[in-house]
Amino acid sequence: MLAKVCLVGPKGVGKSTMASKFDKEAFSKLIRGAAIANFNVVIGNYKVDLQIWDTCGEDRFRCMGPIFYKATKAAMCMFDISSKQSFLDLQAWVVSVQQNANDECIFVLLGNKKDLSDNREVTEKEAMKYAESIGGTYFEICATTEEGVDEVFKHIATLLVHQKDCYNSYHAKLAITSSGMGFCGCTIDRKNKKWKSDKNSTCFPCLLFR
Repeated sequence: MLAKVCLVGPKGVGKSTMASKFDKEAFSKLIRGAAIANFNVVIGNYKVDLQIWDTCGEDRFRCMGPIFYKATKAAMCMFDISSKQSFLDLQAWVVSVQQNANDECIFVLLGNKKDLSDNREVTEKEAMKYAESIGGTYFEICATTEEGVDEVFKHIATLLVHQKDCYNSYHAKLAITSSGMGFCGCTIDRKNKKWKSDKNSTCFPCLLFR
C-alpha cells in the first residue's frame, strides 16, 4: 500500500533531518526538486509504504500547490517549538495544503526540536489548539534523536489502513440510504460533504472527524 505524504514547513525546522534518518539516499531521489524518502510500516496484515515528499522549505512549492499536493494522502506540518516565527510561518503552508490536497488528507502537526524545550516559544497547549482547528493531531518530536518519530509514522499508517478498510464501506452504505444517516447514527450533511459524529461511535468517520 503506497501513500504519498508531504512534509511541509519553513526552512530550518528539521524536515530534511527527519526524512534522511529513514532513507539515507533521500536526497538523491529528486522529483520536481523535492527530496523523496521512504518509510515502511506494518499495520496488521498491511505493509504501508509511506513516500515522504520533503519540500525543503522552498516557497515555490506553495505556488505549485495543485501539482505538488496532487494525490497526497497525509501532510506532516512541521515547526520548531523554540521559534514562534516558524509556527506562524507554517500556517501559510497548511493553508496551501488545505486548498490543494483532497478532502481526505490527514493532517499531523509536528513540533520539532523537543530537546530544546527549555527554550520553548510555542506551548504544547497552543500547538494542540491549532492542530485541532485544522482537524489534525499534534506530536512533539526530536528529529535529530528520532524521539517520537516512529509514533508519528505509525499513527499516519494506522489512519490510512482504516481509510482503506472502512471509508469505502462508509460510502457504499451511504449510497443506499436516503435518510441522511451514517451506519452508526452520525448525521450526514450532503450539501457540504460533512458529518456530525456520534461521540460514542467507533465507526471510522466518527473516529477520524469527531
